[in-house]
Amino acid sequence: MAKQVTIYEIAKEAGVSPSTAARILSGRSQGRAKTRAAVLAAAKRLNYQLNLAAQNLSRGKSMSIGVLVPDIADPFFVEILRGIEKGLHDSAYFPLIGSMHWRLGEARNALDLLLGHRVGGLIVATTHLPSERLYRIAQEIPLLLIGEVVEPIQNRCLAIDNEEAAYQATRYLIDLGHRRIAYISGPPLHWHTAPRLDGYRRALEEAGLELQPELVLAGNYEESSGYHAVKELVRKGIPFSAVFASNDAMAYGARLALFESGLAVPEQVSLVGFDDLPWSSYLIPPLTTVRQPGYEMGLSAARGVLQMLSGQPFQPPRFYGELVVRNSSGQAP
Repeated sequence: MAKQVTIYEIAKEAGVSPSTAARILSGRSQGRAKTRAAVLAAAKRLNYQLNLAAQNLSRGKSMSIGVLVPDIADPFFVEILRGIEKGLHDSAYFPLIGSMHWRLGEARNALDLLLGHRVGGLIVATTHLPSERLYRIAQEIPLLLIGEVVEPIQNRCLAIDNEEAAYQATRYLIDLGHRRIAYISGPPLHWHTAPRLDGYRRALEEAGLELQPELVLAGNYEESSGYHAVKELVRKGIPFSAVFASNDAMAYGARLALFESGLAVPEQVSLVGFDDLPWSSYLIPPLTTVRQPGYEMGLSAARGVLQMLSGQPFQPPRFYGELVVRNSSGQAP
């Protein structure tokens, strides 16, 4: 068995004290540039590997990264979780997942549970937790937010511009000649519900179209709410030539309702979603949607937390929503 290199040997090789070597290698101190370079060079020459597990256990922390999502069954958050899992795959850390089931009270409980397990870092995906508490946590452990922007910790957030993405999707339908575009919104609790509605509203206003309240429908990001929203429009006889659902799951439900109502897509009604889930390209017809890079954001968040745990700075990359045009949308009839 190869002899384990100690901090004392590293310190002697680098010509520094053991305490200085330990602080630099653990990430607790950057040290002077020259000193840091000497310690890292000595560690490399001696093939030293930092025992993260022992270090964290000595500090009372586990080798887990807490992950909090609104719903582990939601297809979009499944993509985020896949990215996080991939990002942690080759590290010594594993994800510990909590779900809030779209309820703020459960979000607080799940967060307390994760923190009670002494997680080494935390990734939070759009749970609308109080910004003050998130800020306090970010001062104690590495914390990154996905899909949400919180003022005190904007440099810890990975999200697209939801308002702009919804604007582009609505503008696309307007350019196809649609004037009565039904919009299925998300639950008020969700952080990006309001920005997406604002994007829809802005596109209408710029085109000189008045927002029709009867065309703005409440949903909860589940397939059934998209289904019932369209069924209600048809039942009331409200005219519309396009449906923009603020997530793909509700667009799936809307598609079924249109089929049952005898409305052809896109010949009679165009349909647009938001997220670009993996099976959206297999819908009949394939769904036009806004691609939100959930997998990539999860992957980046996992790698970012690992960077911060190793004492390195992390600057979240910018992510963008991309309109993916498929066969579910066409010219207004």
